[in-house]
Amino acid sequence: MTEKELEKVYLSRPFKTRNADEYDLENVLDLFIDPTDGLIGPFEFSNSIIKGKMGSGKTMYLRANYAYYLYILVPCLLDSSPVVLPVYIRLSDFQNMHNSENIYYAIIVKIIEEIVSICKHLQSTDELYRLHTGACTICSLWSTDKELLQILEKLRKLTADEYIEKVSKSFTTEGSITASFVELCTNYESSDVCEMKRRDKPSFQNVVDTCQRLLSPFSGKLLILFDEVGSIDKNFFKNTDVGDSFFETLMNQLRTLPYVRTKLAVYPHSYSDILKETRYGDIIELECDVSNNNVQFQNFMIKTVSLIERYIEKSYGEKCHAEDVFKISREDQILIEQLINASEGNMRRLVHLLDSSMTYAYSRCHGTDRITVEDVLESLARQGSEMEGQYQDSDKEFLGRLAKVCRSRSTYKFTFPNKSTIVNKYTSLSEEYNVINIRQAGSGRQSTVYGFDYAYCIYKDIPTHYVKDSEKIDKSRSSVLGEPIKRVAQLSDEILIQSELRGKIEGRITYLDKASLNGFVEGSDNQSYFITTDAVIASGKKVRFHVGDRVRFIPSKLNNTTLTAREVEIL
Repeated sequence: MTEKELEKVYLSRPFKTRNADEYDLENVLDLFIDPTDGLIGPFEFSNSIIKGKMGSGKTMYLRANYAYYLYILVPCLLDSSPVVLPVYIRLSDFQNMHNSENIYYAIIVKIIEEIVSICKHLQSTDELYRLHTGACTICSLWSTDKELLQILEKLRKLTADEYIEKVSKSFTTEGSITASFVELCTNYESSDVCEMKRRDKPSFQNVVDTCQRLLSPFSGKLLILFDEVGSIDKNFFKNTDVGDSFFETLMNQLRTLPYVRTKLAVYPHSYSDILKETRYGDIIELECDVSNNNVQFQNFMIKTVSLIERYIEKSYGEKCHAEDVFKISREDQILIEQLINASEGNMRRLVHLLDSSMTYAYSRCHGTDRITVEDVLESLARQGSEMEGQYQDSDKEFLGRLAKVCRSRSTYKFTFPNKSTIVNKYTSLSEEYNVINIRQAGSGRQSTVYGFDYAYCIYKDIPTHYVKDSEKIDKSRSSVLGEPIKRVAQLSDEILIQSELRGKIEGRITYLDKASLNGFVEGSDNQSYFITTDAVIASGKKVRFHVGDRVRFIPSKLNNTTLTAREVEIL
């Protein structure tokens, strides 16, 4: 790629859009990265529960399903094949309603309105152009069954104008399936839907009647996509005095209709995550544990490269390889690894990091050079600084002390018993980016395990990786040379106070007596100091000495002759 072409890629800013709602529908399938593994595909006509944290790709998953089924609707109608009508419902539209019964009725009305409005896609010339473009891309991007593939292949041979002419002709051909479908939708909207809206309380039977009137004549099916399930009132998910919650009642009613399938997006372990039985569908987990699962890390790396290439192609207008824009190779993937480590498997944050890395690289070279790992690390450090900048000076000071203690103990994870109220201030400022994250929730006597955000670790030089099969710090933070640190530091108020004492040095125990109570430590000043368990600070009294242990202490002299270690911390 020439410098001029590279500059155009920079200026197109391919990663500027991060929210799935902001993508035009005709671009969704081009940008969608399949998160599924194994036999379950993303576009199967089946019940599914899509789970993931904010930014993990739930909305993109549902919008891709909506686009896929909308694109194949007209070709299936023209071919007299069974159709699937996609209905996309954003439940946040009802977030200002607080009566559970009214929310239930509003959803029923919304389902019917969306079914009826499908025909409007078939009556707009501009919309038909978009549908033709989208349908033509399916074959090259996504595998489909053999019958559908043959239908779409016929479509690809038509130009957009020929396609629109064929559809328009079908509308005016008396007795054709397309004309019959549009006529039914139009008549139903003007009569039955208006009548239903005038009622105070529509019933689920209205959904059944709508499907029988509009879908049954064409052997049609219905796919309902519920997005932002957790945005509506909590009481909608609570059991009523007479039985199940309104939400579970609705899902059971839909589940029992043989021609209806649902896919819904929920936050895991939230009040809306109440459908636990397999009868409600397969669980599609969008969370990716890139820190502890090497298989998931490698899969996410493949998806990251694919995402980079698709986004650049869509904005730049031409196909290119990720290595054309990023300084990577098959043998050197450290740049991609840094992005994955920082994203923690979250797609939205990954796109954000790609954009910020490209922005920093452009400020350095003005589009004349590829993005380097140094650009990525600098953009991560800046993000870490911005995250810290949201706090007051006293909070920053506390963060600095925590970081200093973790750095001295060669880890980024820690516990701080009885201090959850203080630490949680740093875990809940944002729903996406926090300086500290909860790695493992505490229960009973088990303390909560916290961990610093990767970008903040870069900013504060907190270690995240050991060299493989050792306790040496891997400065490259690479999966090739290193492995994620699993060690958890045990913090206390006393340890934080000790971290501020001046004159302390580090060392390693070189000799212990048989009882492991006394011995010698070689300090970082190359001097040998006498060490005893009596000199260990209170919070470390229960920890036994071992040869090779790292310690931190105040060097002093006993009787002005013997070098000894005081205020000993076992690291």
